[in-house]
Amino acid sequence: MDYIFEMQNFEKEILNMDKPTSTILVKQTFTVWYLIVEGCSNLDDNILQSTLNRNINIINKFYSTEVYLLFLKGWMYQISPWFFDEKESSKGDYYLEYAYKKEPDNLLFKWALRESLNINKNELKFIKFSIENDFHKYYIDYRLISEYFKRIIKDS
Repeated sequence: MDYIFEMQNFEKEILNMDKPTSTILVKQTFTVWYLIVEGCSNLDDNILQSTLNRNINIINKFYSTEVYLLFLKGWMYQISPWFFDEKESSKGDYYLEYAYKKEPDNLLFKWALRESLNINKNELKFIKFSIENDFHKYYIDYRLISEYFKRIIKDS
């Protein structure tokens, strides 16, 4: 999968909308963040960072309580806070917890908070199995996102 091509296609959609859909924002924001974090892009880091910043502003403006975007912000802020505004970067746990409180049955959200929720080994094993086999039930099923989370969940 050519993630730069994907990101650019999402960019066309975002630029053509007054209010981009939350699904497009999840997909592009995750892709841009992933390309920055993994350093696997021929694109200028300033362009990627600018796109990430713009998307966070759009998310904050239109989708401040949308559960998938809350989770995404929380995850990104927790993993790489240095890419975000200083005032916001320490809020990773807050956004993850907020998403979980809105959807406590979402096993991906629960897994992300596994340490603070003190989940036992048997329950964690069940959660990991469920996410790995039915990722689409817990989050937007976009190939880059599902591959990323399945990989880190398997390794956790």
